[in-house]
Amino acid sequence: MLVIPAIELRSSRSPVVSWPGASAGVGAPTDRPEVIAGRFVTEGARLVHLVDLRGAKRGRPANLEAISRVAATVAVPFQVAGGRVEVLVAGGISHPDGIRRLRDAGVGGVILGEVLLSGQLRYPAALEAAA
Repeated sequence: MLVIPAIELRSSRSPVVSWPGASAGVGAPTDRPEVIAGRFVTEGARLVHLVDLRGAKRGRPANLEAISRVAATVAVPFQVAGGRVEVLVAGGISHPDGIRRLRDAGVGGVILGEVLLSGQLRYPAALEAAA
Protein backbone atom coordinates (compact mmCIF):
# COMPACT_ATOMS: atom_id res chain seq x y z
CA MET A 1 0.00 0.00 0.00
CA LEU A 2 1.22 3.50 -0.82
CA VAL A 3 1.16 6.20 1.83
CA ILE A 4 1.56 9.54 0.06
CA PRO A 5 2.02 12.76 2.02
CA ALA A 6 0.10 15.73 0.63
CA ILE A 7 0.73 19.46 0.94
CA GLU A 8 -1.93 22.00 0.09
CA LEU A 9 -0.68 25.21 -1.54
CA ARG A 10 -2.24 28.64 -1.17
CA SER A 11 -0.28 31.74 -2.26
CA SER A 12 2.90 29.63 -2.59
CA ARG A 13 2.68 28.54 1.07
CA SER A 14 1.05 25.73 3.03
CA PRO A 15 -2.06 26.93 4.88
CA VAL A 16 -1.10 24.44 7.60
CA VAL A 17 2.09 25.23 9.51
CA SER A 18 4.28 22.17 9.99
CA TRP A 19 6.16 21.83 13.27
CA PRO A 20 6.95 18.15 13.88
CA GLY A 21 9.00 18.91 17.01
CA ALA A 22 6.38 21.13 18.68
CA SER A 23 5.54 18.68 21.48
CA ALA A 24 9.22 18.40 22.43
CA GLY A 25 9.93 22.11 21.88
CA VAL A 26 12.53 21.46 19.17
CA GLY A 27 12.81 22.62 15.61
CA ALA A 28 11.00 25.53 14.03
CA PRO A 29 7.57 25.91 12.45
CA THR A 30 7.36 26.37 8.68
CA ASP A 31 4.75 26.97 6.02
CA ARG A 32 7.27 26.61 3.17
CA PRO A 33 6.17 23.67 1.02
CA GLU A 34 9.71 22.80 -0.13
CA VAL A 35 10.85 22.49 3.50
CA ILE A 36 7.82 20.36 4.41
CA ALA A 37 8.32 18.14 1.33
CA GLY A 38 12.02 17.77 2.13
CA ARG A 39 11.12 16.51 5.59
CA PHE A 40 8.72 13.95 4.12
CA VAL A 41 11.48 12.75 1.77
CA THR A 42 14.02 12.38 4.58
CA GLU A 43 11.40 10.32 6.42
CA GLY A 44 11.12 7.95 3.44
CA ALA A 45 8.46 9.37 1.10
CA ARG A 46 8.90 8.39 -2.54
CA LEU A 47 5.94 10.48 -3.73
CA VAL A 48 4.75 13.90 -2.61
CA HIS A 49 1.29 15.11 -3.60
CA LEU A 50 0.75 18.86 -3.98
CA VAL A 51 -2.76 20.33 -4.09
CA ASP A 52 -2.91 23.75 -5.76
CA LEU A 53 -5.94 25.24 -3.97
CA ARG A 54 -5.92 28.56 -5.83
CA GLY A 55 -5.34 26.73 -9.10
CA ALA A 56 -8.39 24.58 -8.47
CA LYS A 57 -10.52 27.73 -8.13
CA ARG A 58 -8.97 29.41 -11.19
CA GLY A 59 -8.90 26.36 -13.45
CA ARG A 60 -5.17 26.69 -14.15
CA PRO A 61 -1.96 26.19 -12.14
CA ALA A 62 -1.52 29.16 -9.79
CA ASN A 63 1.41 28.14 -7.56
CA LEU A 64 3.93 27.19 -10.24
CA GLU A 65 6.92 28.77 -8.46
CA ALA A 66 6.26 26.87 -5.23
CA ILE A 67 5.63 23.65 -7.17
CA SER A 68 8.92 24.12 -9.01
CA ARG A 69 10.79 24.70 -5.71
CA VAL A 70 9.31 21.52 -4.24
CA ALA A 71 10.24 19.49 -7.32
CA ALA A 72 13.81 20.81 -7.23
CA THR A 73 14.13 20.19 -3.49
CA VAL A 74 12.89 16.61 -3.38
CA ALA A 75 14.83 15.46 -6.45
CA VAL A 76 18.24 16.23 -4.89
CA PRO A 77 18.40 13.80 -1.92
CA PHE A 78 17.54 10.73 -3.94
CA GLN A 79 19.75 11.45 -6.94
CA VAL A 80 22.68 10.58 -4.68
CA ALA A 81 20.92 7.48 -3.34
CA GLY A 82 20.09 6.29 -6.85
CA GLY A 83 16.33 6.74 -6.56
CA ARG A 84 13.87 9.42 -7.55
CA VAL A 85 11.10 11.14 -5.64
CA GLU A 86 8.08 12.05 -7.75
CA VAL A 87 5.95 15.13 -7.19
CA LEU A 88 2.28 14.76 -8.11
CA VAL A 89 0.03 17.81 -8.48
CA ALA A 90 -3.75 18.21 -8.38
CA GLY A 91 -5.87 21.30 -8.68
CA GLY A 92 -6.29 23.75 -11.53
CA ILE A 93 -5.32 21.38 -14.31
CA SER A 94 -8.00 21.78 -16.96
CA HIS A 95 -6.01 22.19 -20.18
CA PRO A 96 -3.06 20.44 -21.84
CA ASP A 97 -1.01 23.65 -21.48
CA GLY A 98 -1.27 23.37 -17.67
CA ILE A 99 0.06 19.82 -17.85
CA ARG A 100 2.98 20.94 -20.02
CA ARG A 101 3.81 23.83 -17.65
CA LEU A 102 3.82 21.48 -14.67
CA ARG A 103 5.94 18.92 -16.54
CA ASP A 104 8.43 21.68 -17.40
CA ALA A 105 8.51 22.71 -13.71
CA GLY A 106 9.76 19.23 -12.79
CA VAL A 107 6.49 17.60 -11.77
CA GLY A 108 6.39 13.82 -12.24
CA GLY A 109 2.62 13.45 -12.56
CA VAL A 110 -0.78 15.10 -12.38
CA ILE A 111 -3.97 13.87 -10.77
CA LEU A 112 -7.05 14.55 -12.87
CA GLY A 113 -10.62 13.88 -11.85
CA GLU A 114 -13.58 16.11 -12.66
CA VAL A 115 -11.93 17.61 -15.74
CA LEU A 116 -11.75 14.12 -17.30
CA LEU A 117 -15.16 12.98 -16.08
CA SER A 118 -16.86 16.09 -17.47
CA GLY A 119 -15.14 15.72 -20.84
CA GLN A 120 -13.53 19.16 -20.53
CA LEU A 121 -10.17 17.43 -21.06
CA ARG A 122 -9.80 14.14 -22.89
CA TYR A 123 -7.44 11.53 -21.46
CA PRO A 124 -5.45 11.08 -24.73
CA ALA A 125 -4.83 14.86 -24.85
CA ALA A 126 -3.61 14.76 -21.25
CA LEU A 127 -1.24 11.90 -22.04
CA GLU A 128 0.10 13.73 -25.08
CA ALA A 129 0.75 16.90 -23.05
CA ALA A 130 2.56 14.89 -20.37
CA ALA A 131 4.92 13.23 -22.87
